[in-house]
Amino acid sequence: MNTRDSFRTALLGMFALLFLSAPTHATDPSVDVRSYRGTVRITPALQHVEGDVRVLVRNAAATSVTALDLDLVNMAVSEVSVAGTSASFNHDNAVLRITLPVALAAGDSVEVRVRYSGNPGNEGGTHPWGGCQWGDISYFMGVGFSAPSVSLMRLWMPSNDIPSDKATFDITFEVPEGLAVAGTGVLASRDGDGTISRWRWVERHPTATYLFTYAISTYALVEDTWNGLPLWYFVPRADSARAVGYFSTVPGMMEAFTTAFGPYPFDKVGYCITPIGSMEHQTMISYAQQLFTTESVAGSTAAHELAHMWWGDWVTCSDFGDAWLNEGFAVFGEMVYAEHRGGVGAYLDFVRGTAQLYRTQIVQLEGMLPLHDYPRNPPSSNYPYTIYKKGGVVLAMLRDVMGDDAFFEGLRAYGRAHAYDVASTESFRAVMEQHNGADLGWFFDPWVYKPGYPSYMLQRVIDASDAPLRVWLLQTQDTLLYPLYGMPMDLAIIRSSGDTLLRRIESPAAALHEFTFADIPANTVQNVVLDPRGIVLKRVVYRPTALENASAALPTGLRMHATHPNPVTDRGTLHYTVAQSVALDLRIIDAAGRVVHRRALDRVDAGTHILEFETGTLPAGLYTAVLQGRGGSASTRFLIAR
Repeated sequence: MNTRDSFRTALLGMFALLFLSAPTHATDPSVDVRSYRGTVRITPALQHVEGDVRVLVRNAAATSVTALDLDLVNMAVSEVSVAGTSASFNHDNAVLRITLPVALAAGDSVEVRVRYSGNPGNEGGTHPWGGCQWGDISYFMGVGFSAPSVSLMRLWMPSNDIPSDKATFDITFEVPEGLAVAGTGVLASRDGDGTISRWRWVERHPTATYLFTYAISTYALVEDTWNGLPLWYFVPRADSARAVGYFSTVPGMMEAFTTAFGPYPFDKVGYCITPIGSMEHQTMISYAQQLFTTESVAGSTAAHELAHMWWGDWVTCSDFGDAWLNEGFAVFGEMVYAEHRGGVGAYLDFVRGTAQLYRTQIVQLEGMLPLHDYPRNPPSSNYPYTIYKKGGVVLAMLRDVMGDDAFFEGLRAYGRAHAYDVASTESFRAVMEQHNGADLGWFFDPWVYKPGYPSYMLQRVIDASDAPLRVWLLQTQDTLLYPLYGMPMDLAIIRSSGDTLLRRIESPAAALHEFTFADIPANTVQNVVLDPRGIVLKRVVYRPTALENASAALPTGLRMHATHPNPVTDRGTLHYTVAQSVALDLRIIDAAGRVVHRRALDRVDAGTHILEFETGTLPAGLYTAVLQGRGGSASTRFLIAR
C-alpha cells in the first residue's frame, strides 16, 4: 500500500476512522485454512453480495476440536454444511461458530460450506479506505487504515482473516453482463449467459486474505508482456488506448526488481484503476484513478506497489506489528527503481528526500514511533507513515552497513526462506546476520525496535598549527526517551587546497567519540562534513571551535531537555544530558536576573539525568534554570504557580 497518492487526504482523516460495528476477530488457533473456492454473485447497483463458498480447514491444534470459528461480518448466513453434512452454527454478525458433526482430529482437514448474503460496507469514518467500495467502479480494498481487525475480507466472505493464515483461492465472480471483473491470480475461465457474466480467478500461490481482491466496472482489458510474463491492465474503456503507454515503465521496474530481489514470484502482473488509494493486492494492484493522468506519475507509486509483490505478497508480515517489512521494503523498492533509472545519484537523492520528509513532517504528525510493534490502537492508523519512510531509509542504511553483495544476497535469501509464507522482524534479522557474518543487534535494537533517530554535534578544533586534526562526535538526543545509536559513517574532510578526503569512522552506541587524524594537519582543513552522501537518518549541528589549546576543546555535550512539571508548585525536575563525566553548577534565576537557588554537582556521569529541585519558598512567576559546565551551559524556562 502506498500513501504517497493519498497523503493529504489521509492527514485529514486517518485519526478519525471508525470500523463498521467494530467486530472482533475469531482468533481460533485451531483454524488453518488451506483453500477457498466457490461462487460469489455481486450486484453493484444493489450493493449486494451472495456467496456459496467452500473453505478447506485443517485443525492446527494439538487435540481434536468440535467447533470451528470463521470471520464474517454483517452477513445473513442461510446454510452451513461440513463434509456434505448439515451443521448447526451461531453467527453474532462478527464470528461464525460452526459445530462440527464429527470431532476433527489434530492435523486433519475438513471442507466447510457456507451460503450467505448481505450488503457489505467498509471500515467507515471520514476516510473509509478499507472494505467494499461501491460506484462506477466497485471493488474490495483488503486492508483498513484503522479498523481494529486490519484485514477486511470478513466483510464479504467467510475467512480466517489474519495475515499469517495464507491460502489458495478459486473464486468465480458473477456480475451483470457488460461488467468486467479484475481479480487476484490467473483468469481460468470467462463466460456468461447474456444476463450474468462469470469470471473465474484462481490463485494457486498461498495468499493472505487482505491481499485477495476483486474490482468490477466497464473495464477494458489491455494486455502486454515482459519476458513472456502477462502484464494486464484493467482500465476505463475511454483510457484503453493510452494504457500501455502509461504503464510503459513497468518493464523497467521488473528489470530492477528481479535483479535486486530475485525472480518474479507469481503468474502475472496486474493493475486495475480504482477511485481512491493504491494497494498491493496479489497480482492485481489497485491503482488510484487520480494518478492515472501522466506517464511520469506512474513511476514512484506503480513501483512501490510492484515491489510489494515480493515484500508483502511473496513474503508477508506475520502480524501487522511487523508491517514495516511490507511498507518500508516497498519504499526501498522505490529507491532501487530510482537507482535503476537514474544511477547512484538518483538513489541517494531519494534516500535523502525520504529522510527529510520523515524528520520535518512525519515526526510532527505522528511523534517518534518504532518500526517494530508500533502503537496500533484505533483511531491511530494501522499504517503510520513512520513504517514507510523511516523503514525505507533504515534499509538503505543496512545496505550501507553490509555492502551491496551481502545485503542483496541476504535479501534474496530472506525471500526464499519465507517464500509464499509469513515472516517477522526477527526472522529477517536472522537471515541478514547470516549473510553479514556478524551480529546485527547493535543496528536493529535502536533503529528498528526503538523510536527516534540521533542528534549529533560535530565539533572540531580550528588550529593554526600543524597539529593533527581532532574531531569529536556527540549524540545529544534525550537518552531517557531515545537510545544511543551506533552507525559507521563517512567523514568528508575538505582541505584548503580544494580536495576532499573521505574517512570511514566507526561510531558505536556511545554519547561521545573522539577521532584524531594523525596524517591530516589541522591547519590544512577548511571544513568537515558528517555522512556527506546523506545515508544516515539524523540531525547534525556543526560546532567549529577556535582554541589555542586543542585539549581544552573536549566538549561536555551539555543539553537541557525540559522542566517537569511546568508550571511547578513545590518541587520540580530538570531533564538534561551530558556526553562525558563533568562537574556542573545549577542556578535558578528569577525574572529580575537574581540567583535564587544554587547547587554544585561535583561529578555527573555521561548520559541523561533527572535533577530535582525545591521551589516551595519561591514566589510565583517566571524562572530560568541554568546548568553550567566546562565547555558551555544550557538553560530552560519554567513557571512557578501557587
